[in-house]
Amino acid sequence: MTIKDIILEYLTENKYDGLWKEDCGCTINDYMPCGGEYIDDCEPAYAVDVPKGIDADGDIMLFRTKKEAEDKKKYYEEELNDRP
Repeated sequence: MTIKDIILEYLTENKYDGLWKEDCGCTINDYMPCGGEYIDDCEPAYAVDVPKGIDADGDIMLFRTKKEAEDKKKYYEEELNDRP
């Protein structure tokens, strides 16, 4: 088992969606595309799908805390509900 495997297991067992770093991030589905080169600066993260037409246009955003992720998800839902 590698360090990469251990981190992935930790993220999965603790219901994280990926890793976050300022200006960077990856989900469990696209795990460590950097090869772990910058892992020292990464933190566990929660993912939020960005609806098409808002912000990152259908991408995924990662947040360090569950509250940040939930707040952003709520914001997106309100934005979509306010559209005609």
